[in-house]
Amino acid sequence: MAWDFETDPEFQTELDWMDEFVRDEVEPLDFVLDDPYDKSDERAMEILRPLQAQVKARGLWACHLGPELGGPGYGQVKLALMNQILGRSGFAPTVFGCQAPDSGNAEILAHFGTQPQKDRFLQPLLDGEIGHDRDWTGRPLPRRGGRHVRRCLLSHRCGRSPRPAGRGTRSPPPTTGRGSRAGGCGRRHP
Repeated sequence: MAWDFETDPEFQTELDWMDEFVRDEVEPLDFVLDDPYDKSDERAMEILRPLQAQVKARGLWACHLGPELGGPGYGQVKLALMNQILGRSGFAPTVFGCQAPDSGNAEILAHFGTQPQKDRFLQPLLDGEIGHDRDWTGRPLPRRGGRHVRRCLLSHRCGRSPRPAGRGTRSPPPTTGRGSRAGGCGRRHP
């Protein structure tokens, strides 16, 4: 049995468009914008929304989802070919509506969510209005790593240095909410 590894010509046309679009329009955003997952950054969203509209018009939005959820329902091979291109930029998955973990959250909600959950979370998630930077209650989650530590340092009134999560504690520290030790000093800051 022979196995043909060639990409069908119609999809190759889409891959060629994606390659040029990501190279010319999306990759430069990595140098001028801060966080691809921050939906509250109005400046970034003003730039990203028109790019997302181009992707939607091309039929390449949320390709991991089936047509009943607004995606084309591409299989794993096509998604792998797309991700070779999208992986070049931190903003590309957001522009194409397939950023993790939001893509998985959308699938879980679609298959197992109640109708109120779908109304409250699934449609805004599919529309790119919300993302995983908020927990399911709508509160912002703390950022880990350098950005969170920098914010923590700037807001300190206690003068204590931040310490890595979990050091000097007997139990695992909380990872969400105000005063978490996820990259901070462990004290609550206003």
